[in-house]
Amino acid sequence: MKLSRWGLVGTTVACLLAAAIAAGTVKAAARTATSSPAKSAVKWSAKADEGSFTILLFTFPGSDHVKNAAQGKEETAKYTKWKNLQVVNKADTSDLIMGRFRSPREAEPTLKKVRAYKTPANIQLFAHAILIPVPGTDFGPPEWNILKTNAAFSVAMAEFYDVPEASYVGRKKLAVDCVSLLRKDGEEAYYYHGPVKSIVCVGCFTEEDYPAVWSAGKRTREIRNARIKEILAKHLKLAVNGVEELVVLPGPDNSKQKFATASYILEIPREEAQKDASFNRTGNAEPRKNP
Repeated sequence: MKLSRWGLVGTTVACLLAAAIAAGTVKAAARTATSSPAKSAVKWSAKADEGSFTILLFTFPGSDHVKNAAQGKEETAKYTKWKNLQVVNKADTSDLIMGRFRSPREAEPTLKKVRAYKTPANIQLFAHAILIPVPGTDFGPPEWNILKTNAAFSVAMAEFYDVPEASYVGRKKLAVDCVSLLRKDGEEAYYYHGPVKSIVCVGCFTEEDYPAVWSAGKRTREIRNARIKEILAKHLKLAVNGVEELVVLPGPDNSKQKFATASYILEIPREEAQKDASFNRTGNAEPRKNP
């Protein structure tokens, strides 16, 4: 009976989870790095506060995600005997998570065990498990949160992403640490923690500082506050996970050239915009300037 419920096709969690893996709907809460940050991140990147990390076993999509996640928790606990399982229900998905850990290093043995687990039918259901910050964990003084200001715009000069496959997690803390360093240098720095990335930005600006204008039949924005230009010039290149982000674009004669992503004017995400995983940059890639 154990094999018929846990190892064969049916409505059990084994089928739900295996189907999720096959369909590619198990979501890793991380950015797939396209530049140097992931390659250079070979050590755990953050010292976490107690209980700041958990293991994401599966993300359940679809209209029945709440029901399926509840069933998944019940059957996972029954057949693995694992404790500290929890379901986090969101608008469109539900996450099945396990445990709380003070740091990624503390979680590493458990994560290896979880990934190696096999059902009696020899299915490695949890091979895609990853370490993530505990949902809802708050990082940073509220007064440094750009959403607590009345600003419409700011200048984004750094972005942080979690890259669990490269053992690089703790983006929120890294962003807050960056803000702290900038403020010690006298900068008016803030952080924004989005669903996928954390942004470090400098300055608070209004619609009057960066208004929408019509030019040649197109709606664009015009910088009317010299302070914006000063910040863009001071923080010329965007730092991504602590290093310059490079993209490869075609150059003259079809040659390939490396370009560095520029810092950009960030429109502060409010209300509906905060539901999106990301929002468009207004900065452009610029040729890399070698020292």
